[in-house]
Amino acid sequence: MRQFLRRTLSTTLSLSVVTAAPFSNAARADWGPIETGDLTIDEIMDASSSKRLPVESARVIVDNDAAFQSKLEAIRNAKSSIRMVYYIFSDDYSSSVLTEELIAAAKRGVSVKLLLDYHTNYKHLDLLIAMMAQGNSGRGKMDIRLFNRPTIEIKKDAKFLTSACGPETSAKGMTACSDEKLANVEKYFAKDPNGSKSLFLKLFLSGLYSKNPDALKLAAIEGSGFNPAAAGGAKPSEEELEQLKEFGKLVFDAKFRGSLEAKIKLSMAFAMYGDKLGPIYNMISSTLPVERERNEAAKKDWKHLTDFTHHKLLAIDDSFIQLGGRNIEDSYHMQPNALTKKYIFMDTDMAVKMSKKNSDVAKAYDRLFEFKAMTATLAQVQTELPNDLVKNIPAVAQAVAACAPVKATQFSRYEQCIEDGLKTQVLSTADQRQDEALKTLRQHAEVYRTQYQPKALNSWRNSLSTDDSMSKSDVSSMVLTYIENIPYNKSVTVGSETRVYGSAQGKDEKNGKYIHSLLVQGLRNTCKVSTESGVKKRVILHQGYVLFPSNVMMALGAMFNGTWNCRNVDVLVLTNSPKTTDLNVVNFFARHQLKALSDIASQSRSPAKARIKIMEYKAPENGETTRSLHTKVNVLGDDVIIGSANADVRSYFMDTNNGFFFRGAKDFVREYQNFVGRIASDKSRVTDLMADLLTRSHDNILQEDIVSIKEMITKYNGSGFITPKREKIIVTEVTRLLNYVYETNQALLNIEFVPRDTTGVESSMATSNSAREMRQIEMANTFNSLMMLL
Repeated sequence: MRQFLRRTLSTTLSLSVVTAAPFSNAARADWGPIETGDLTIDEIMDASSSKRLPVESARVIVDNDAAFQSKLEAIRNAKSSIRMVYYIFSDDYSSSVLTEELIAAAKRGVSVKLLLDYHTNYKHLDLLIAMMAQGNSGRGKMDIRLFNRPTIEIKKDAKFLTSACGPETSAKGMTACSDEKLANVEKYFAKDPNGSKSLFLKLFLSGLYSKNPDALKLAAIEGSGFNPAAAGGAKPSEEELEQLKEFGKLVFDAKFRGSLEAKIKLSMAFAMYGDKLGPIYNMISSTLPVERERNEAAKKDWKHLTDFTHHKLLAIDDSFIQLGGRNIEDSYHMQPNALTKKYIFMDTDMAVKMSKKNSDVAKAYDRLFEFKAMTATLAQVQTELPNDLVKNIPAVAQAVAACAPVKATQFSRYEQCIEDGLKTQVLSTADQRQDEALKTLRQHAEVYRTQYQPKALNSWRNSLSTDDSMSKSDVSSMVLTYIENIPYNKSVTVGSETRVYGSAQGKDEKNGKYIHSLLVQGLRNTCKVSTESGVKKRVILHQGYVLFPSNVMMALGAMFNGTWNCRNVDVLVLTNSPKTTDLNVVNFFARHQLKALSDIASQSRSPAKARIKIMEYKAPENGETTRSLHTKVNVLGDDVIIGSANADVRSYFMDTNNGFFFRGAKDFVREYQNFVGRIASDKSRVTDLMADLLTRSHDNILQEDIVSIKEMITKYNGSGFITPKREKIIVTEVTRLLNYVYETNQALLNIEFVPRDTTGVESSMATSNSAREMRQIEMANTFNSLMMLL
């Protein structure tokens, strides 16, 4: 078991490193790793997905109701085209009103395109199909597609998982069985490239994308002929089967998806129940293709299985654009009220009305919409991943039970037996489900209209006014462009794009990470401009989720360790606390990163360093509804980025994102600084996280986390399996991981924390620094790979 735990942590911390050029993140190739330089308008344009957009008016919308009403009004006024892309597209109250407006627009002749994330919205497949049918019943056209479809390699591995080898081969052992299954998988896809004829394959993938554990259990266990009783010799109880199912999911997530959380849980599970799990793990390993050598394409596809489209965009008639952090869901489009069940988010959208038609954003949208390597039409989804099986799980389970004798005696006929059995049962049909989805849609829309009264309450202006319009001076003077993180290099010819997986340090734009490239260059440019002008500049990172990727950490390091002259720059990071966020696992790791940042910034003696504050929101103490920060606003001196990209590794390394980059909006920058300043000075709303981090050692923070871990162990240790010895193993593994985060980020912030060459053959200081820079790059890429799934 100890060997397994060591191997698990080693795998976690030794992910593949992509060789990269020394840190520059610059648009100009001649910028060295320690030089500063201007971020020119031409360089902004090169990194943008549009040229300068012609702006007639603009709003920065922090109020949920105002943001939603702006979207509804734009859709109602659409004349020719609507383009939308969102991570979440819900079927709740406000979202149903918006959906009805989209259908109405399509019926009156407007071309409606909607791109949604596959993982997040597959569960709404019936509604989406019904929407298209309704939208296409009029004079217009509605086209809905899903992003990050299952690749051929994922399908092959899923087929491997849901297949069995013959009894003669099984008797020869795991290797022979695996080899036979691999050969059969290749033969199968040679005849059925879409994998649309295999019941268990379709059931497994639809269960995966709809997050239905019962479908996954049926597909994996029944399709492979897996016998849970063989793991322990006796027939397991229902409770044991549920535990086995959960354990199998952990193995799958840890081995296939590379999930950090699953790896930690798996380590804990072995620490707690190693004697019982060993035989089960061996059997699962013979069923899943987790221990075999797999090709690099498959490894990348599984590692990036959950690359989301995190864009948020509404573009109308080539003349109106609204984007920002808000998804299509009540949590983003309502004030606290009796209808909302989840968080109410504080968020920021920017809405721009153009002075003349401009198709740049439409062209960028269409390029992603048509990116066939990752997007699927609903017709393709219905062929490859029909949801009929996952919507009829009780009937599938009944057919499986009825075919148990066939499974035992003629396994080759087992799948056909289940299909025949389903034909004799009363199933929910696609038409019925789609009718029900439309019925629910109408009901939810009516509830919103009759039981909720929208009222704009908030603005960023320094007044009691709810006016959120940018000044006429800003509108006339600012340079505004549309920017994206996309899974391809936009410099290639349209139609010849190839998918990019993640990124590598210093190669942001080559790998499609244009938002983060501009963010890093914007930080550097702020220091340059403030130094040359002698005028103090401010950086505000107003972000709901902070776990900085390596390129941002290295840029911040340059601001505080003296690499760049940033003596006239103040930095404020304002984010969620564990009590206000909906993703506290991010905070769990982030505070060790922020501790490293606080230490470097406070200990630096460089006269050129910037000043920094790190603050977090507090949960209200007066019984009010907690508002969770979801905003993604970056003020970089004179430049601003407003969009969908979080300040975390996932937004940099995995997901697509979009936003506006603008320069020259002096009034907005001043007033937004005041807006955030009022929040930061309100002790009832925020607390000084950096001050807290600096009062304690990293070991003290670790000990606090260990207390939390032990409390969790006590809570879930009702059966007493966690002995003091096993508890020690758990604490050791988590401590090692959190130490890794702290120490790695120290090294990213300051090269002095990168270990020197221990071979004793360093010939000169230049050689030493070069070697340490390359090691720093390796650490940066490994950190991104490790943290990207949080």
